[in-house]
Amino acid sequence: MAGGQTLRARVKAAPSTAPSFFVRPERISLHANAGGSAATETNQTTGRIRRMSFLGNIVRYAIDVHGAEFMVDVQNSGSNRFAVDQIVTLSWAVNDSLLLEKSS
Repeated sequence: MAGGQTLRARVKAAPSTAPSFFVRPERISLHANAGGSAATETNQTTGRIRRMSFLGNIVRYAIDVHGAEFMVDVQNSGSNRFAVDQIVTLSWAVNDSLLLEKSS
C-alpha cells in the first residue's frame, strides 16, 4: 500500500497480474487505539473515518487507509460509536484477506 504498509493474504498460487486486495466489511474489527504489534496471523493498519452510515442493525464506516477506502461493518449496539475524522486501528485475520486478479 501507499505509505509502505504491507498487508498479507493467503494464496495458493501467486497471481499473474497486479491483484486487487479484498476483505469482507464484517470481518474487520475497529479499535480506538493501536494495540501494539499485530499477531502473526493478523493484518493491522490505521486509518481515518471519512463517512458513517446507519443501516439498521449495523453501522458502516468508510475509512481512508493511505488513500485506499476500507468499508467496515460493526453491529449497531447504540454505544461505542466512532466519529467522522477519528483515527482508528483496523485488524482482521490474514485468512480473511483475498487477492483477486483484474479481469481483462
